[in-house]
Amino acid sequence: MELTIEMRAKPGKFQELYQSLQALLPTIRKAKGSSDCRIWRDVEDGEIFFLSVQWQSRATLEHYVRSSSGAALLGALDLLSETAKVRFLSVTWRLAWSFSIVFPLYSADFVNLYPDQTFE
Repeated sequence: MELTIEMRAKPGKFQELYQSLQALLPTIRKAKGSSDCRIWRDVEDGEIFFLSVQWQSRATLEHYVRSSSGAALLGALDLLSETAKVRFLSVTWRLAWSFSIVFPLYSADFVNLYPDQTFE
């Protein structure tokens, strides 16, 4: 399962958001079920960052979101981002699907936005 978060920094919060994401990368990479983690900046709009993480399963992603590092990531997004687009991509039995969620962040636990949806 791939999780990608596209986030726009709040005005004047670019450097803080960048530093927060950089600080969280080692913890995300060491998290159980995380196999790849990358961050990059949009070349056309420098206020936008992307965070992409490969997870073994939905369960490992949910476990991370509920951890202290996951809470720190959500807190940084809440305080330093204007908006975020969250995308999940799952590849199972040669079937690929994805969807996006766009929302302003208000301490939202994005994994629980669609509790009846299966992400694997």
